[in-house]
Amino acid sequence: MRSFVLCVALCALVSVQAVAAEVPDMVGTWKISQRRHPATSESPQQSAELASLTITISHQTSDSFSGTVVGPKRKPEQIIGSFRRDGRTFVYSSAKTAGVGQVQGDEMQICRTDTGCAVLTRTK
Repeated sequence: MRSFVLCVALCALVSVQAVAAEVPDMVGTWKISQRRHPATSESPQQSAELASLTITISHQTSDSFSGTVVGPKRKPEQIIGSFRRDGRTFVYSSAKTAGVGQVQGDEMQICRTDTGCAVLTRTK
């Protein structure tokens, strides 16, 4: 009976992993193409920071990624993130901010917790 339960548990684990969608390749440089849904309490500085945002994803392993974010001050900041099970939605954080996003092809939408949302396109 014990081996039967272990076999069922193993099959369930394998099927759960099979349900998870394949994540897209995010490696490359992403730049703002358009703004969407600006935050109502957004300051001019926050608005400028999001408008000039460039994200470079340099490493990706399975569902995790890392790279740098460069804003208007041109100072690179480390970013790390991980995809959710749907294979499109991800969460990310850096020393100064965090947020969620989605990737579809060469387009990425991000929504930062300290500013609004933006759409970026892959340039490289």
